[in-house]
Amino acid sequence: MKKVFALSALLAALPAWAEALSVRTQRAGDAITVSATVVVGTDVATVWSVLTDYDRYSDFVPDLHASRVRGRDDRGIIVEQTGDARFLFMRQRVDATLAVSEVPFRSVTSVAIGGSFRELSGSYDIAPIEGGTRFSYAGRVVPGEGMPAWLLGRPMPPVAASHRRCRPTA
Repeated sequence: MKKVFALSALLAALPAWAEALSVRTQRAGDAITVSATVVVGTDVATVWSVLTDYDRYSDFVPDLHASRVRGRDDRGIIVEQTGDARFLFMRQRVDATLAVSEVPFRSVTSVAIGGSFRELSGSYDIAPIEGGTRFSYAGRVVPGEGMPAWLLGRPMPPVAASHRRCRPTA
């Protein structure tokens, strides 16, 4: 569901081995686009392992209560997620069913095929760099019926939360 949570909390939790975090958000009407990049001092295989461990996303993504793989075949993966969109004291339950496609050790792309959002899509790219891995995200979200755009607050992709599970190589 391209998790929505507070930027300040994630920046405070950024570990020393995550060298740089860059986030850009933009609104166009009800749509919010997000792009983020983080450099982590670990290998591509570790980043890939975290990024594709869909069943464990709720262990490290704030406000995501459940994330489960519901199907897998040669066309891709179906992932169902449930969580909360919140801003200040407002909270609304949201869910998404995502069609996910993978290019091993390079990219993951998802698009909502059901759920609370009118539109929800995102793409992760990972690339080895000297001393670690660059982990990038670009996504777009349009709130669904009855969900005010302001409730999404400052959207942040799971790239920022995922970096906490990527441990540096020895």
